[in-house]
Amino acid sequence: MNQKSPNDLKYGDIVSSSGGSSRFKKVFHVCSPYWNDKDKAVQDWVIKILKIIAFDLLKECDKEKVKSIVLPPIATGICEVPNKVCAMALYEGF
Repeated sequence: MNQKSPNDLKYGDIVSSSGGSSRFKKVFHVCSPYWNDKDKAVQDWVIKILKIIAFDLLKECDKEKVKSIVLPPIATGICEVPNKVCAMALYEGF
């Protein structure tokens, strides 16, 4: 896991923090790439990064002794990755 500051993150990097006042013990933040409907090469790259994120998140959970995980649809908001693409990439990354 890369522990750089948020300004230095690269796509696919993961940073953890405490859950703060939430019910979660840990929060893993990921730097996800932006989708491009018109560029197949970018789409393939985004899918590759999402698969890497999924696998690396599981490695971090194991390292941190996390027993369960809640995983939102990564990059489907502001990064505009289609829901089905995200779901398939995360599934294949696991």
